[in-house]
Amino acid sequence: MSNKVLLFALTSVVSFIGLPLNAQHASVDLGLSVKWATCNIGADKPEDHGDYFSWGETENKRINSWDTYKYSEGSPKALLKYCSNPACAWHELVDSISVLEPDDDVAQVKWGADWHIPTKAQIDELVEGCTWTKTTLNGVEGYRVTGKKPGYTDRSIFLPYTGKYYDGKLFNSRTHGYYWSKECGTITSETAFTLEIYTKGHSMESQPRYESLAVRPVTKK
Repeated sequence: MSNKVLLFALTSVVSFIGLPLNAQHASVDLGLSVKWATCNIGADKPEDHGDYFSWGETENKRINSWDTYKYSEGSPKALLKYCSNPACAWHELVDSISVLEPDDDVAQVKWGADWHIPTKAQIDELVEGCTWTKTTLNGVEGYRVTGKKPGYTDRSIFLPYTGKYYDGKLFNSRTHGYYWSKECGTITSETAFTLEIYTKGHSMESQPRYESLAVRPVTKK
């Protein structure tokens, strides 16, 4: 490959997201209340899946179950933390906390205090405040998410299909992307809210907390 062709290829990747290469901790201002990271935690490129985490855990984890989940005594009805429903609590240990604390937010632990897993409201804002286009980046399918606000329509991030791990197996890696929010349900404390992307669109869903999903951090810096 000639230097000119190589330069063109690299420039094409940069122009797709409007940011430098190897910008793992870079962010894009889409005209929203927070800036969104260009890559998932554990990824080197926007199209990489990155690492997978159970909700509230901070280490890459692909072998998972309620038995191995940090905040459960082996059952969705025996939660040790982040529980508002007595029916889900270990010995009715209800703390009524539904938002991850800093030590349990993998974005803050791995990337520093300026970063965090997005809240449900921030994900809703991304869904409503941006244009979503199904596309492929370097052979990986996903969505290009572009700002709608005047002055931000040339800025975008790429969210790849990631699949998810549960019971030690990777599911839907070519058709779905699952991204944690930092909030769990109050009635259904055993699940946490997620952004789910798929071939026909995107929506706010929820997944069992022990499952291992990707994380795309946000920042106000």
